[in-house]
Amino acid sequence: MQKAGSMMKSKRNGFTLIEALLSLYVSLLVSMLAFVLILSVYHMYTSRQTIQIEVAILQLRQRCALATCHVQEGILIIDMNHETYQIGYDKHRLVKQPGYEIWMENIDGATFQKQEKGIYLTIDQQGNKQTYQIYEWV
Repeated sequence: MQKAGSMMKSKRNGFTLIEALLSLYVSLLVSMLAFVLILSVYHMYTSRQTIQIEVAILQLRQRCALATCHVQEGILIIDMNHETYQIGYDKHRLVKQPGYEIWMENIDGATFQKQEKGIYLTIDQQGNKQTYQIYEWV
């Protein structure tokens, strides 16, 4: 009789199959959520860089449409409202001088070129070069 009573009080030395499957499911769910979170942060960062470039290009186009623009040694020179300033690459940024107004940052290079059709800006960002048209000759 004593043996039957001891069988009712079995010792728990491990996990049951349901507990193991439940913990595996929870860890899988947490890892999937972490992956989605990391992926969304990455997409937010890359879209921020793209938006920054697009805004800077639009601002440059607007300035060149309202002013006289020409290129000298890879630098854009703008004459607007009896004021002359330059936009060029300096320390991984595209800046307006004088005044050091930052137009773009986190770039590896930027040069302006005067071509047959107009003024173009070539941006080097992490080994990827992209060329944008800033102004078109009329």
